[in-house]
Amino acid sequence: NQMYYKRGQIAIFILIGVLILVVAGLFLFAKKRPASEESAEVVTGEAKIVNEYLKRCLTTKAEQAVLYNMKRGGYYKLPEVYALSPFITDSTIPIAYPYYIYAYKLPPAVTPMSLDLAQDYLMDNVKDNFPSCLDSEMFSDRGIKIKAGEGNYSVVIGNKAVFFDVKIPIEILDSEGNIIGTINSLHSEVEANVKRLITAANAYINIQKDDTYSILMTDLIGVTSSEGIIPGAMYIGNNEVVFTFVDPQTKINDEYLELNFAVKYTQREASKDDLTGLYPETDEA
Repeated sequence: NQMYYKRGQIAIFILIGVLILVVAGLFLFAKKRPASEESAEVVTGEAKIVNEYLKRCLTTKAEQAVLYNMKRGGYYKLPEVYALSPFITDSTIPIAYPYYIYAYKLPPAVTPMSLDLAQDYLMDNVKDNFPSCLDSEMFSDRGIKIKAGEGNYSVVIGNKAVFFDVKIPIEILDSEGNIIGTINSLHSEVEANVKRLITAANAYINIQKDDTYSILMTDLIGVTSSEGIIPGAMYIGNNEVVFTFVDPQTKINDEYLELNFAVKYTQREASKDDLTGLYPETDEA
């Protein structure tokens, strides 16, 4: 009997141990769940239409932000000093390009775009433009109103996509002011290898900064071809060149993803040995 008693105790201990593991596992699972799962959302009927519209609108704003910022070197709002091309235009407005290297005088100022800054500037872009999606007049014909609180925006540049998250309390109201749905967060992914373009540009700038007198064509082709990027360079005058890195594998709304930036090169001193024909011959005594 004593043996059976001990076996019973062991079985109880094992059962208690299993229960503890199960409870601990459930606790850890609950802690690791994404925030979007933790905040329940009530979206049915007419409110579901609003929810789907806001998701699509966020995706549109995110795509526009990626294209817009990358054309301007990753910036949303340009720094005080920038290059302005008279040849390359976006619609009827000339595009301004940030200098990644400004070598009017030596040593050069080297300011390439970092991934952290690119994320912040994309966030600023969406933060400014997404609120237009919350226009309460959009669904006025259905008698629906949208009431939104302050939003918290975040952007993460991944290896092959850019992830946009907006945590914002939204109430969807009917014509009588009754809440017919709530939204706590919205998410969008833009398939674009922003990271590859910025990394390649930084690799070239890291080489160019040590020789700011001319384009290093061999190095330019080297850092881009290994990543499947198509490089371009256009002289816009005043010792300035606009570089364009195009990713032929990424299209957003039928437009290839491109990264543009400018380099201001160092002025070479005039020399009699110069063979460009810029310096006329002079009579010598």
